[in-house]
Amino acid sequence: MEFRTEHKGVAVSYYPGCNRVAVVYASGLPQYPSGYHPFVRTLCDLGYHLFVPKYPGSWETSGVFGVANSVMAVQAAVELARTGRCIETYNNERVTWTVSKIIVVGFSYGALPALMSVADAHVVICPFTNVLLHQKGDLEQTLAFIRRAYKHVYRIDNEAFLKELDEVILPETVRPLTVVIGAKDSVVSPEEVSWLLHRYPDARIKVSEVAHTPNLAEIDWREVLEENI
Repeated sequence: MEFRTEHKGVAVSYYPGCNRVAVVYASGLPQYPSGYHPFVRTLCDLGYHLFVPKYPGSWETSGVFGVANSVMAVQAAVELARTGRCIETYNNERVTWTVSKIIVVGFSYGALPALMSVADAHVVICPFTNVLLHQKGDLEQTLAFIRRAYKHVYRIDNEAFLKELDEVILPETVRPLTVVIGAKDSVVSPEEVSWLLHRYPDARIKVSEVAHTPNLAEIDWREVLEENI
């Protein structure tokens, strides 16, 4: 069951779990982070409380899409998970839960706001983290595709967004951190993975035989998440 709510102006979907661990999912681009999405369904099946923020400037949110707003959205979802309560938007009813630990999971672009949030543990999958290791033309082409194919979905100032990506400074430490690498990933290069692991040498490494858009059945989610509990 999906409960929709807001916290600090951020739209968040909440899916109740059956244990005391919460996962905050930071999605990649372009993705609609709702119940039918395979990441969401897979994480729900594992029994965790799941919180999925929608980045400002995307889908049914207001504002302009950007890195800082994405970080703010993920952090708001983390804070919401800690409160143990919300008012559900549809029926205006109070919903409560109990969690003892919060894990942030970031996929692709979502790795950036995941790493820049404050949680009990972090997992990044096929992580996009260093814009300097990507061709500017490729990034511009991706943004052009998003603007063309999702023109009523993402409100992006391309120049401002690319400037934000250029200026991202990841925190010096992120602990504990698990990095899931796609062995067939053609978007995140081995150099980018090496750069991330050099920055965070204490990170746990998991290699999965997936491409950049993973076949979720090929990732041992329970192993990846439960080692952080």
